[in-house]
Formats: sequence, C-alpha cells, structure tokens
Amino acid sequence: MTYRPLSVAWEQLRGLFGILPRKSASVTSPPRYLRQVAVPDSLVDLKGPGSGVVELPITLFWSRPDRKFNLDDRYQAIDMYLTVLDRGSVDELATYLNRKLLVELWPDLHLTRAKRLPWQARFAELRPAAVAA
Repeated sequence: MTYRPLSVAWEQLRGLFGILPRKSASVTSPPRYLRQVAVPDSLVDLKGPGSGVVELPITLFWSRPDRKFNLDDRYQAIDMYLTVLDRGSVDELATYLNRKLLVELWPDLHLTRAKRLPWQARFAELRPAAVAA
C-alpha cells in the first residue's frame, strides 16, 4: 500500500467531484463573509458605564439567559467588551463601551487581526507601544 500526504489525497478527491483548487487568499483583503468592523470616530464617543452591572440586549448577546455583566470583575468586563466589539454597531459601541475601561482592557482583548487593526489604525493609544507605556 502506498501512503500519500493527506493534502494530495484531498486534492485528488476534490478533482473527482469537480471542485476547483483553492486560490491563495491575499493577506491584505479579508474574506467577503466578514462583517464590517464598527469603529467610532473618537474614543471620546464611548460614554458607556465604567463599573457596575450592565445588561446587554438580546440582539448583542443571546448565548445565555442572563445577559448581565459585572464590569468590576475584569473577566466579565473582557467578555462583555469582546461581545460588543464583535457584534455592536457604532451606536451600541458608544452606549456600552467606556473609553477608559477599553484602553485598560485592550491588551487582554483577544481580537482577530481583522478587528484589532482598524481600531489601532484610528487610535494611537490602542497601539502596542502606547498601551505598554
């Protein structure tokens, strides 16, 4: 029996079913299915609460019956910020995010490059050198 690399076997299977080989994706152009990243004009626009308990609307957070986040708990604050940054419109960003808390949490927010770069391009204080300083 001859063993072939799995990639070769997949390409042969794809050929049997008439599936064209994949084109290599450009690093600079995101896939078409990604949503546009909402970024406010200024961090000053982010006037959401900086502490206390916040309840997100079901349109933003539908994963659990309890949609409340305690911003005094860093882990819950990170969860809420990731949710709002991922799904929120510019108006929702302004309503639920707080400028000071965003800058504080930014190094710990595990965002994809496609979501992180537009924010860092617009706001110098979110860039790695500025956050570390």
